[in-house]
Amino acid sequence: MVALELFQQGDVYLDYKFEDMKFRFEKDTGKVFVRLDGGQEAEIEQSHPHFREAISAGKVITKEQYLA
Repeated sequence: MVALELFQQGDVYLDYKFEDMKFRFEKDTGKVFVRLDGGQEAEIEQSHPHFREAISAGKVITKEQYLA
């Protein structure tokens, strides 16, 4: 599980391999974005089930890994 303190420190990038999704949490705005298998990113709600699952079972990655 990703520590909630990480979200208070800055932007957070997550890889959720189970669904081939990557997430970006933007600290300044509180917005969440998703990328599907290297595609374009789209904004989603923080309450989106896959984002919540990524917090529980995903892996923290770098910005570079998110953009790859």
